[in-house]
Amino acid sequence: MPLLGSIGAASGRGFGRGGGKKPAEVEYMIVAGGGGGGKDLAGGGGAGGFRLSFGTTPLSSGEVIGMDLGTPYTVTIGSGSGGAASAAEGQNSSFGYTDGTFSATGGGRGYGGQINTPSATTNGGSGGGGPGSGNEGGYTPPEGTPGGGSTSGGGGAGNAGSGGTGGPGGNGAPDANISGLGDSTYAGGGGGGGYIGNSGGPGGTGGGGNGGNRPGGSGNPGSTNSGGPGGGGGSGRITFRVPSANSLTVTPGTNTTGTTPGGDKYAVFTVTGTVQVD
Repeated sequence: MPLLGSIGAASGRGFGRGGGKKPAEVEYMIVAGGGGGGKDLAGGGGAGGFRLSFGTTPLSSGEVIGMDLGTPYTVTIGSGSGGAASAAEGQNSSFGYTDGTFSATGGGRGYGGQINTPSATTNGGSGGGGPGSGNEGGYTPPEGTPGGGSTSGGGGAGNAGSGGTGGPGGNGAPDANISGLGDSTYAGGGGGGGYIGNSGGPGGTGGGGNGGNRPGGSGNPGSTNSGGPGGGGGSGRITFRVPSANSLTVTPGTNTTGTTPGGDKYAVFTVTGTVQVD
């Protein structure tokens, strides 16, 4: 498994800083906060950016990152945006590692068609319905996809939002069972808002909220810690996995650790904190 940032031939001092112990090889899944869906003739919010090293899915990079043993690193969970008139981009998620900071981009805001004060869609990890562009971070594999047209679904990690009034949000992407607890899907796009004669679109798999109907309906919020958007975007999530010989310590206690069936250790972050590998 290649180590992200490893370039050129090995030296006698080893990879990373100084001549100490070799950094631990850490697998990851990182999801940013989801963008908010717009108000009136509204586009769905874009899913938070999704990046994965583990497994063999189309979005798995196959590149682990290094963390120095015994060093606490900051882990930041991006919050989702509010929806409707307060819709904005979701917040980035990130974590420190041996070579710097690793990030995923918050999801884009969905278009809002208020008559006097329309609000444009924005780009993001996945773009808001409008359409906004995805993969704002310019990563390979891409962290997200575009949204559909102005009243269409927001993009998800797995596929773009669909066009047309009340279009569905794009589906999210699987986490390749990085925690050993079973495959889960994250970063679904929010459904587009409905209009007279058209219902709001369904959110994409992986936490995307459904679009509201018009008149009188509000979009549903995206699922918490899924990066999914809707009326308001859901917050992000980060999972780490290390070999069985290592251990993981996390703060605060809201975040959790465990052991996979094969003996590897994992940590799941749903709030901002720190991680340390030993």
